[in-house]
Amino acid sequence: MIEWKKVASDPDAKYDDVKVFDAAQIRPTVTWGINPGQAIFIDEVIPEPDKLPVADRASAKEALEHMKFKAGQKLAGEPIQVAFFGSCTNARVSDFVEASRFLKGRKVV
Repeated sequence: MIEWKKVASDPDAKYDDVKVFDAAQIRPTVTWGINPGQAIFIDEVIPEPDKLPVADRASAKEALEHMKFKAGQKLAGEPIQVAFFGSCTNARVSDFVEASRFLKGRKVV
C-alpha cells in the first residue's frame, strides 16, 4: 500500500494568484494519439487530421495509423489496449518510482 504524503506550502507563503478548480467538473480526457496534445474529452470524437492546423496534420495522421484509430471515432466504450503515464512538466524521477510501485503487478483486463 502506498503511503501518501501531504504537501503544503509554508503557512506564511505569499502567492501572485490563486486558482480554485472543482475537480468534479473536469470531464474525463483520453488521448487518441502519441503525444499529450492529441487528447479529447471522452464524449468527443477523434478529429479529422485535415481540419487541424497544418503543423499538426502529419503527426495526427501518424498517430491514427500507430494507434489504429480513425478520425470521427468515439473512444468511449473502447477497451484499453495500451496505457502509459508521464509528465509534460516538472516531474521528478521519484514521482515515477512512486507511481510504478502502485502499478507493479497490476494488469488491464
